[in-house]
Amino acid sequence: MSLSAFCAILTVVEIALFAAHKLRPLPYLLLQLVKLIIWLTLLGLWVSAISTWGAITMTTYFIIQLLETVLPVYSPPSLIFHLDVNYQSR
Repeated sequence: MSLSAFCAILTVVEIALFAAHKLRPLPYLLLQLVKLIIWLTLLGLWVSAISTWGAITMTTYFIIQLLETVLPVYSPPSLIFHLDVNYQSR
């Protein structure tokens, strides 16, 4: 629960920086990476806690849902950072 709250705090910080026009590509990418690592850690803890065979189907479903929701959130910051680095090198 505390890791989820920490992710929520990071999202609020991200929104505040964006509103103040101080959110650069590298901090945006790092904030997203930290949240991705936290959610993958929670997934690992959740999967390791499962002990019955009936829950394996649910675990597979949860992993697919996690990948569908977390990875698209990670892709735009990576693209923005890459484009910013290429723009600055010109």
